[in-house]
Amino acid sequence: ILDRTDIEDRWSILLLGAAYRKRVLPLAWQVLPFGGTSAERQMALLNQVQPALPSLQQVRVHLYGDSEFRAVSVQRMAQGYGWHWHLGLKSDMLFHPGDGHWRPLRCITPPAGKRCAVPDVILTREHAFGPVNLMAYQPLDTTEPPRYWSLDQLVNKHAWRRGRKRFWVEPTFRDWKSYGFDLESTQVDDPQRLDVLMLAIATTTVWLIHVGDWLTRHGRRHWLEAKHRNDYSIFRLGRDHLQRARTIDCTVPIGFTVSHTT
Repeated sequence: ILDRTDIEDRWSILLLGAAYRKRVLPLAWQVLPFGGTSAERQMALLNQVQPALPSLQQVRVHLYGDSEFRAVSVQRMAQGYGWHWHLGLKSDMLFHPGDGHWRPLRCITPPAGKRCAVPDVILTREHAFGPVNLMAYQPLDTTEPPRYWSLDQLVNKHAWRRGRKRFWVEPTFRDWKSYGFDLESTQVDDPQRLDVLMLAIATTTVWLIHVGDWLTRHGRRHWLEAKHRNDYSIFRLGRDHLQRARTIDCTVPIGFTVSHTT
């Protein structure tokens, strides 16, 4: 998942991470001046992480992002790496369905609350990239504009379900901010020092997710939530268990693997 979060109007953090149980495990990031990011910066982050990923014989890699990451060069890089992609598009992007007549995406208008697919289209007059598949969705609130995505796979209910994983980055950012580390209150105003702080936050995020996963896999969620409920995230489980362990002076698993047995 590729996304960006802002620290007030001072800094932006461009994050690339792995989707895991409704959270994102940070893999790489860049601390940047406040504002949108360029395709070049996005591709640099993808290039940084790609050598560390398992081979395509072991896993299928999917790249998710919103319309900030719509650049054809990003899609072409995913294609070159053999990844699947599911990236948002803006309504003014031009396409044609093989007939050579360019038109903006906004001309695709699904019914309210419905999705539609346009297969095998070519994107942008400048790049003529494709064929790719388009998915469009009109929210039930018709005052909101339709949303569009570019995919290399078939547009069906499975594609829609996979695409929802992109939103797992939102609670991760909330964990970093108001619900966890309170990153927005930092007064650090030097990008290198903020990058070091992000290293600590990213490492601790993975650790707390590991602790929450450990509690779940060993049937110990009831230590923190009622037995008839299952509404705590694995990050919250890890965070709350750490506080509990400090209070009652019990041990906490230190590690990052899901097979921790103590």
